[in-house]
Amino acid sequence: MPLVVPLLVCLLMCLPMMLSEGHLDDGSVLFVVYGVFGWSLIFGGIPYLLFYLYSGYWMRNKTLGEVARRIKLAPLYFIPCQLIFLLLPVLVFYWHDMGKIHYGYLFFGGLSIAFILVLGYFYVGVALGVMALLRRRHVIADKAD
Repeated sequence: MPLVVPLLVCLLMCLPMMLSEGHLDDGSVLFVVYGVFGWSLIFGGIPYLLFYLYSGYWMRNKTLGEVARRIKLAPLYFIPCQLIFLLLPVLVFYWHDMGKIHYGYLFFGGLSIAFILVLGYFYVGVALGVMALLRRRHVIADKAD
């Protein structure tokens, strides 16, 4: 599932090139694919991996109810992780002159928050659905706490 969004972005970026030129050459496709997946890895994959590792560490010895509550709040907890990685280039390149910060970073940050909430709560629904299915099949305990 995490690869679906970058693939859709690649498709949306390649579609105008294909419609205007009638075909795609290998160089432009590779440029789009490497670019989208590279930036997705840096700005999405690394913060998500760190968040995932911390959450996995946190879940040890927790009840099912505590884990379910944490899952419901996960997108809200992930926002600071994502914003830190979005602000890193700003801090690295403009630390000496914060007046040169482009408003595009602020727009991208706001857009990423909306994206995190929409996609994050989709994943929350999937996770809670899987938990309900496993509970119905008696793979995990029926009691929430």
